[in-house]
Amino acid sequence: MNAACWLLGGEQSSACLLAARPFSCRRPRSRLSEAPDRKLRMGEIAFLASGSVSRLSNVVKRCEQRGWIVRTPDPADGRYTLAELTDAGFALVQAAAPTHLRSVRRTVLDSLSATDQKALIRIAEKLRIVPDDFG
Repeated sequence: MNAACWLLGGEQSSACLLAARPFSCRRPRSRLSEAPDRKLRMGEIAFLASGSVSRLSNVVKRCEQRGWIVRTPDPADGRYTLAELTDAGFALVQAAAPTHLRSVRRTVLDSLSATDQKALIRIAEKLRIVPDDFG
């Protein structure tokens, strides 16, 4: 069992099942769901995920096989490849988001004291990643 599924309550938990394993497909789907037109260059996704393009290519291939992502040449520069989240992939992200959010809140945030939450907010602000509904 991977660590994320363990934190979310096990591989059979609703959070892991809704995230539509393999777990590694979740990160590119999530990044693409937030991108303009749900499209990004493969290199951008790899950078955002702190990974390599070759590793990402393998992950995206599995996502393509499931109908969640399609790849096309970048019309602005054919040397690059765009990944685009399909409607099915976007629906999956939307379906998983509430369960994932509840799991993160229950597993991580609920266990923090008010002082710890304030410290987390200060750190997240420095990293510019504070969700609108937190704090």
